[in-house]
Amino acid sequence: MPGDRSETSFLGRVIDLFLVGQLPAFLIALSLAGGVFALLVTPREEEPQIVVPMADVWIEAPGLPVEEVERQISTRLEKLLAQIDGVETVYSMSLPGRSIVTVRFFVGEDRENSLLEIYSKLESNRDLVPPSVASWVVKPIEIDDVPILIATLYSDRPQQVDDFALRRIAEEIEIQLQAVPQTNRVQVFGGRPRAMRVVLRTEALAARQTSPLEVAWALGVSNVRARGGSFDRIDRSFLVDSGEFIRGGETLDGVVVNVVDGLPVLLRIGDKHPQIRPGGIHRTDEFRDVRRRCG
Repeated sequence: MPGDRSETSFLGRVIDLFLVGQLPAFLIALSLAGGVFALLVTPREEEPQIVVPMADVWIEAPGLPVEEVERQISTRLEKLLAQIDGVETVYSMSLPGRSIVTVRFFVGEDRENSLLEIYSKLESNRDLVPPSVASWVVKPIEIDDVPILIATLYSDRPQQVDDFALRRIAEEIEIQLQAVPQTNRVQVFGGRPRAMRVVLRTEALAARQTSPLEVAWALGVSNVRARGGSFDRIDRSFLVDSGEFIRGGETLDGVVVNVVDGLPVLLRIGDKHPQIRPGGIHRTDEFRDVRRRCG
């Protein structure tokens, strides 16, 4: 048919054009030159900086169980922070006496403006904070804050080197690793930190009209060292510090925990049974008697 011959004739001419002559070689050279030019002018980065603003809001609510933390703090704060423009996801983790709410913005949002929005939202709703909340803090999260090296310490002699001793070793290693050049942050997870437990006799507290909360408050204010002032003598100035940190069970003996009828109530060591681990580390100091000193 004439139409078929015309179409075939056109395709044949196109094929002949690319098979015969210098045009194919010219097109190939032009494509290679364009690829080299694009490779040279296209910006490249080995580690592209992707801006994903994120922040953790840590809320402290001492004494609240997990259910109350979730109901009074986590859920309310999630709804509040979700109202910020540019927020993609809000999720939380409730713990006994603590809540962690994570806010993640869309990719490309300005980091400084996003953090400013979080601070403004929290401060403008300060009147809605439950009375059980003691404090809160906003911690920005960088996309580069990912661990690149995880070292695990273990002991094949748990009777001699337990998880408490392993944490002490890890804390010493943390100091050495932090001194490595270009190290961002080193953290220690797991193990049991050094702590001192005070066991009180309820009958002794009741006899002296003292509550455990008063003892806890007294121990908190006693574990403080502050600058008390200065004095001059013989053309020299001397600084005076007041207070002392609690360093062990012996330093708690004689701490004033209350005043009843004008008489101080002192914390006295009764039956002391420290659990001593290898290296002379005192794990627990138990105080079982509270006596009032008169006179």
